[in-house]
Amino acid sequence: RRFFLFPRAAMTVRRMRRTRTRRLVQLVKPRVTFIVTKKGWEDLLRKTKGRTLVVMLRGEKSLLCHRFEPIFAELSKKKEYSQLMFAKIDLEKLKGISSMVDTSQIKQLPTFVCFRDGKLIETCEANSPTAVKQMLQRVSQSTGIVRLLSQVGQFTGRCLALPLRPVKTVLRPK
Repeated sequence: RRFFLFPRAAMTVRRMRRTRTRRLVQLVKPRVTFIVTKKGWEDLLRKTKGRTLVVMLRGEKSLLCHRFEPIFAELSKKKEYSQLMFAKIDLEKLKGISSMVDTSQIKQLPTFVCFRDGKLIETCEANSPTAVKQMLQRVSQSTGIVRLLSQVGQFTGRCLALPLRPVKTVLRPK
């Protein structure tokens, strides 16, 4: 009887764990887009005008890729990286990406690639999650600086468009 009761108890515990994780995932979903076709890749590049796109190049048979997927999903949820867009591509299924990324230079999978305005800005071959986090911090900081400079440019343009008025200076004794 113990033999029959133990698997049933284990099944109920597993179900509870699954439902709890499903509820957690429903509250905060990862923002990772899975690209399957070449058209989907081109559409995503068009949508990311002015934003930074972080792409995980992965292989179906690579165990390291499967280990990095939940880490990549967790990083996409963080508020620090809210201005970045995240995507993952299976290189074995999608062959048409070689126009944007030189796949012959990829030595290991997963490889993380960053694009801004359709241009490659940084690559990182993942050895550890900290290397990926450091790359994301560098890219998000540079994205913030680019946005700040573009906003400053718009602000100075507005200020220069206004007519200048003479300012009266009053000298007061100390």
